[in-house]
Amino acid sequence: MGIELLRIDERLIHGQILLGWAEEMDCTSIMIVDDATVSDPVMKSIMEMSFPENYKCSICSVSQVEKEKQRLPKERLLVVVKSISTAFELMELGIRIPRINMGNMTFRTGKKKFAQWVYLSPEEIGKLARISEHAETFYQAVPDSERIDAKVLLAGGNKNG
Repeated sequence: MGIELLRIDERLIHGQILLGWAEEMDCTSIMIVDDATVSDPVMKSIMEMSFPENYKCSICSVSQVEKEKQRLPKERLLVVVKSISTAFELMELGIRIPRINMGNMTFRTGKKKFAQWVYLSPEEIGKLARISEHAETFYQAVPDSERIDAKVLLAGGNKNG
């Protein structure tokens, strides 16, 4: 098995992940990849308590992903990261990611709106363009909402999402 979907969402774990995407992709395990969460024992503990019992769950750093995947060889993984930069870093490390779903990436100074909840900096735009050359990459808030290909967003489509 392996990674079924990587979701980019600043919130990491919440209802859309647990009740939407994990079920939609028929995942058996959820992996949070976030260096800051791994190094914060309180936040890591809070995250671990929020995982439902019917999923195998793990929280690891970027450098631990391959080892963690090997520990779960028969699992259908939903990987959740906070940023495009983390997704890009995983791809640069050679982690095979077939599908990338963009979720909540909030506004900050210097970011441009691409969809309802997707704001990107110039650096993120460049990384997203490179990622979308290697993986099916799209914005879709929840499984039953409109799906918009990243290449359409980068070309200027659907800013009002």
